[in-house]
Amino acid sequence: MNYTLSHIDRPRFLPLFVIVWALFCACSSSSKAADPVELRADSGSTLHQHAAYLYVIGGYKADGSASPDIYSASLGADGELGDWSLAGSLPEGRAHAAALSFGDKLYVLGGEDDSGPVDTVYLMSVVSDGKLSWVNLYTSDRPSGDRLPEARSRMAAALCDGRAFLIGGRLASGALSSSIIHARFYADGMVGDWYPAQAQLSEAKEDASAELSYAEDGSACLFVAGGRNANACSDKAERFAVGLCGLLSASSPIPEMPLPLAKPILVSDGESTVVAGGFSGDSLLSTAVFRYQSSGWAEIEGAAFSAVGPGRARVAGEILGLCPPVQATEAWGIHSISGLVSTPEPPSVHPGSGMVPAGSLIQVRSAPSDTLRFLSASGVVSAAAPTWPSAAQQLSASSLFGFEAFSALGLSSGQVTRDWEVSRNGLVPVYDPISFGERKDFAAGWYRLVSAARSNVELAWSGGGFTVYEYDQNTWALDTNGVPVRYPFSSAVQDMILLYLSADKYYLYCDPDTTDGTMTISIGSPVF
Repeated sequence: MNYTLSHIDRPRFLPLFVIVWALFCACSSSSKAADPVELRADSGSTLHQHAAYLYVIGGYKADGSASPDIYSASLGADGELGDWSLAGSLPEGRAHAAALSFGDKLYVLGGEDDSGPVDTVYLMSVVSDGKLSWVNLYTSDRPSGDRLPEARSRMAAALCDGRAFLIGGRLASGALSSSIIHARFYADGMVGDWYPAQAQLSEAKEDASAELSYAEDGSACLFVAGGRNANACSDKAERFAVGLCGLLSASSPIPEMPLPLAKPILVSDGESTVVAGGFSGDSLLSTAVFRYQSSGWAEIEGAAFSAVGPGRARVAGEILGLCPPVQATEAWGIHSISGLVSTPEPPSVHPGSGMVPAGSLIQVRSAPSDTLRFLSASGVVSAAAPTWPSAAQQLSASSLFGFEAFSALGLSSGQVTRDWEVSRNGLVPVYDPISFGERKDFAAGWYRLVSAARSNVELAWSGGGFTVYEYDQNTWALDTNGVPVRYPFSSAVQDMILLYLSADKYYLYCDPDTTDGTMTISIGSPVF
C-alpha cells in the first residue's frame, strides 16, 4: 500500500498556506490572529468537519488570550481545499473546546477562556457557503439551556444517534475527570438535559480522542484512546457499546497502544480503527500510525502523519489534521494523508432516534466524495438502494430508516439506522404544575414538574402508566440507571423509579390507554 502525505507547501494547498498564515500572523485586521513566532506550542484550536466544510475554531493567540474566531474552507470531492475565510465568531474566546455538528448546526462545547475551563454551550447555525451565525440558547424560561453541568475543557467528544458524549477532560478545579456525560440534541437545535453515564473511563485524563464505529446491524461502539493522565501521556484504549438513549456498557479494555499518545487522531475503518499522530510527550510530536483490529495493534509501515487531534476530517480516502509548527517561526498548517482508510465516513443523520415533532426535517450528510443511499424500512442498505435526495425531507409519520455512504469504489461505511416516533400532538396544553413531596391522583393528560437544581427524585405509582419527558416534550427523561422513564416499563421496574433531574422543566404524561379514571403518583423530595 502506498501512503501519500500532503503538506501546505504543496501547490494544491497554496490557498490554505496563505490563509493559515493569515490566521496566525499579526496584522492590522481584527480578523487575523497572532504572529506564529509567539504562538503557543499547543494553540488549543479545534479542527472540525461539517459535511463539505472544514472549520478551525478558536485557540490561544500570542498574547495568551483565547480567540473567538472560526475560519472555514470548502472541501471538494477530491479533497481539494478552497480558500479560507472568517466564517463567524463565538460570543467569547475559546480554546481546547469540543466541537460537534448535527443537521445544520455546529456546537462548541466547554473549553477554556483566559481564566480556565468554562461550562458554556455555543450553538452556531450553518448558513450559506459555510458561514456561521450564533444562536443564543439562553432563555428566561430555560436558563440552563446553554450550560454544561460543570466547567470542562480538553475532553474527547462524539455524536451518536443525535446524542452528544463528552468524555474525560479538565475541570475548573484543575482535576482531571474520568466521567462521561451525554445529552440529546433536540430536533430544533436546542440541547437537552445532561446525564452522567454509569460507565466511566478506566483513568482520569484529558486530551483523549474518541471515535464511533458501526457494525453491519447498525449498532454503535464508542472507541476512546490516549490522553494525558496526572503523570504522563496515556497508552490506554477502551470501548463502550452504545445503547438506547445513550446507555453505555461497562468499559471493555483493549490491549494498550504501542505508544502513549495525547491528542491522537482516530479514524474508524470498517472493523478496524486507525490511530495516527498526536503527542508522545509534552511537546514531542509523533508521526507513527497504528491500526487496531481483533488481532491486536500493528504499526503501519511506511506511513507517517504529523498532525494532532482530536479533531480531523475525511474526504476521498484522505485524512486531514492540524499540524503544529516544528520551528517557532513556522505557522500551524493542515496535513493530509491518503491510503490509510478505505471505507467512507458513516453519514450524520438528523434528528436522532426516538420521539420527534411532526414535520421535523430529516437531514443526512456525508463527505462530498460519497454517495448516500437509504431504505425506508428494515433491512440492509445496498449499493442498489435509492440515493437520498439532496434537499431535507419532512418527517410526517413514525418511520424506520437505514442510511449508508458509498465511495466511488463501491465501499460502504456501515449502516446507520434511525427509528423515529412522531409525537401525537406536538406541544400540548399542560395541566397544573406538580409539587415535590406530593402524593395525589392524576387523570389522563399532561402535567409539569419544575426542578430548581440537579437532584434525584423517587417516583412511586399505582393504577396506570406514564412517561416523563424533558423540556421539549418529546425527549424521554432518564432514571439514575440511564433508562428512559416511559410506559411500558421494563420487567425490572415494578412501581418505583429514581428519576435523575437537572435544573429544568419536565412533563409527565399519564397515558389514557392505561389509566382507568385516575392513577396515584407519589413524588418524593429531591435528594441532592
